[in-house]
Amino acid sequence: MPALIPSALILLAFGAACTPRPVQPFAMSRPDDDALACAQLQQQIEENATAAAAYAKADAQLENTNIAAGIASGVIGFPALLAMDLSREEQIKLRSLQDRNQRLTFLKDQKRC
Repeated sequence: MPALIPSALILLAFGAACTPRPVQPFAMSRPDDDALACAQLQQQIEENATAAAAYAKADAQLENTNIAAGIASGVIGFPALLAMDLSREEQIKLRSLQDRNQRLTFLKDQKRC
């Protein structure tokens, strides 16, 4: 029984290492959105599109890294799985930026920009 305690602690540590970190998505709307001028709306849309493209690229790279870690785990075993990032942070931020841009585009249309 005492030998099980160190093993359980090791498994608990491995499990904690796999826990995804919390992700804060971008807000879809902000209180001052209605006060933005057409040029400001367009600027934010362009900045968000650039950031979204960067998140999409990072997500693709992360997916490739996770695939490689999965393959490596078949060769060298369980420790390779610890290299995987399961947070989906890039996907969440990408989607929230896309949602924000939809909101800003709606405001542009309302203002007839």
